[in-house]
Amino acid sequence: MGAFPEWRVLTGCIVLMAWSLASPLRAQDSEEFPYLIPAIASERPSAKEAAAITAAICDGKADDDHCDSCPGGSSLPGIGFSLGRVTFGHFVGADSEDAFVTVSGCEEKHASIGWGFLVTRRAGTWKSLEEVLGLVLDNCHGMRFRSGRQLLVCEDYLMDQFNLMHNVTAVFAKGESIGFRHLLTATDTTRMCSEQPRPQKAQIDKIEFRDLNGDGIEDVAFTVSFGTLADSERRQQLCQDAQDDKPGVRRPQPKVMKSYRIEYLFDGLRFTLTKASQAAAKLFEWEN
Repeated sequence: MGAFPEWRVLTGCIVLMAWSLASPLRAQDSEEFPYLIPAIASERPSAKEAAAITAAICDGKADDDHCDSCPGGSSLPGIGFSLGRVTFGHFVGADSEDAFVTVSGCEEKHASIGWGFLVTRRAGTWKSLEEVLGLVLDNCHGMRFRSGRQLLVCEDYLMDQFNLMHNVTAVFAKGESIGFRHLLTATDTTRMCSEQPRPQKAQIDKIEFRDLNGDGIEDVAFTVSFGTLADSERRQQLCQDAQDDKPGVRRPQPKVMKSYRIEYLFDGLRFTLTKASQAAAKLFEWEN
């Protein structure tokens, strides 16, 4: 994968900085956050395999699927993690035995953000290759590179301060590291009740995985919508009243939401935004 500069690898340190101000939202947190990629079916490993994977990613003492310390070490008594989702696949190589793994239980140490790991089995023993903060693998779609290696396209929600961010990202192994290719983020800033230049509501309405150009390889297509509204003291007050659950008050929303189509072609090596999608994709580039 070294020939493809647009594929980014985020080390644990960079991911920590990027996620330090944001909190992941799970599907069960609220029906208000619809997930468009079906949840991955449970792939719970056997008790023996779960214990072996836990031992590979544990910096302290592992006991079955529990570790008595957090990644990076922890001096806090009683802080540790349990094995969460294990997604098996051929991520490092077409014939390798690998898995992306998430854990839970170190939220007090890391601001409610869980850890994720890339592990591989070599000579019958599981080995941890890399760890990052904030890996969410609950709603993912599996794809393949031309080489046969697998990757995941996953969606999640983040609450960055009061801004709701719906993300879709490709997750893959790049060598022995975890790589990410951001595809789309829809940001709703109407929950931010303080003054802002132009409140906006961007949302992803549909995600499709199908061959768009007849090359026999799945591509990714988004149906999205976008709208803005003017800011004012009245909007800010109504927003605050709605946040405070004042009876009969609803958060102000854009009066018009315009629909767009954003498509990425995947040639088995990389995702490429189509020329026709560039203007729409530009609308969805939001910076705090």
